[in-house]
Amino acid sequence: MYEKILRIPYYIVFDGITNELFPFHLTKNGYRPLEINSSKVWIPTLNIGLGFWEGEYEGCQRQWLRWYDAEGNLIPTKEEKEQMAKELAQQERDRERMAKELAQQQVQELLERLRKAGIDP
Repeated sequence: MYEKILRIPYYIVFDGITNELFPFHLTKNGYRPLEINSSKVWIPTLNIGLGFWEGEYEGCQRQWLRWYDAEGNLIPTKEEKEQMAKELAQQERDRERMAKELAQQQVQELLERLRKAGIDP
């Protein structure tokens, strides 16, 4: 059905028991195996890769399939994007707090110099 009727260009089978990946590409002669490099398969027409990732997801620690970009970087999940956004927001709050503290410190130092110079601010 995938080959003859739907003509799905890529067909990938993952065996969750053995952690094996079996990728295929549709050609005019039917599905042909795709090459796997470093436990990843590249899908050129989609400019994306699929490969293995070891980690915890939804409370389960094991080997998972994950999408990769052209540089081999993981494409973050929704949860990872949300966590990154929280971390960036916290970093921005920390930068703003530090900038405020630095400005206050500079004002205090300036006031101290003025007092030492005999100038009443």
